[in-house]
Amino acid sequence: MNDIPQPGSYALRSKATGYVVVGWLSDEPAYTVGARNWNEWPTDQRWRFEGTDFGCYRLVHDVTGRVLDSDENRQVYISTPNDGSFQKWRMNPGGEGDWCLQNLATGFALDGNADRDVYTMEPNDGAYQRWQFIPV
Repeated sequence: MNDIPQPGSYALRSKATGYVVVGWLSDEPAYTVGARNWNEWPTDQRWRFEGTDFGCYRLVHDVTGRVLDSDENRQVYISTPNDGSFQKWRMNPGGEGDWCLQNLATGFALDGNADRDVYTMEPNDGAYQRWQFIPV
């Protein structure tokens, strides 16, 4: 059985690619999210879990304090916390210690690809939608 991650910082690693989700600083109002190889030292790949309503979680970026966010266009980014449903994620067990993160507002699942893009798609139980939480 999968246990919800305990308080602390985690890297979100894709089961399919081994890449981790990172938040890149930029001059944009909503910062860019992508993926890269895992390394235990960079702080731009560290996330904290905060429980919210509806049994969901917010994923807070350690460096910026911004929250993993999404929209109906399936884009994923980090933005200022606003308690909206686009910033809330259901954690559905995927087996083998993996999780599927499903956005409360859209119903889409956090997804990615080998080109290091991170986005959301319809849930499909595929390896690109399964994430491992690595304590850092």
